Amino acid sequence: MLEAIFWLIGGLSLFLYGITIMSESLQRTAGIALRKGLHHLTRTRFHGLCTGAIITALVQSSSATTVMIVGFISAGLLTFQQSISLILGANIGTTFTSQIVALDLENLAVPLLGIGFLTALTAHKRVVHEFGIAVMGFGMLFFGLMLMRFSVESYNTSIKGWLHMAAT
Repeated sequence: MLEAIFWLIGGLSLFLYGITIMSESLQRTAGIALRKGLHHLTRTRFHGLCTGAIITALVQSSSATTVMIVGFISAGLLTFQQSISLILGANIGTTFTSQIVALDLENLAVPLLGIGFLTALTAHKRVVHEFGIAVMGFGMLFFGLMLMRFSVESYNTSIKGWLHMAAT
């Protein structure tokens, strides 16, 4: 049980660190093109809602999407009004996560880490270097999810029993 807790903490750490370096890298590359792209994706409330849902479905975490949105707000890339529709879309996108989990995107974790690392290592331009770091962060995020799932997989029936007892 103690080993599973360490795997869970390690997976959570990689997940959160992946989110952090991905959002920081995106903030560092926050040039005019990214600013225009975000403005275009959130030009109406409906576009923001759809964008938030799609990003959350791809990232598989409304928390990760929300953290990135907050990072974009603090970097001055988004306004508070634009963020509201994105966050609502993120909550809707959470419902699509179960469908994407069925696709088993966790298999992309290691290739994304490798591609991101090689891109960051060999890049001659700052934007390409930061893109590589962002891809590496995305891979860490998936790898952390994989570790967390692995850590609780063998305790699935025990956890269901505890939750059932707590609910009654």
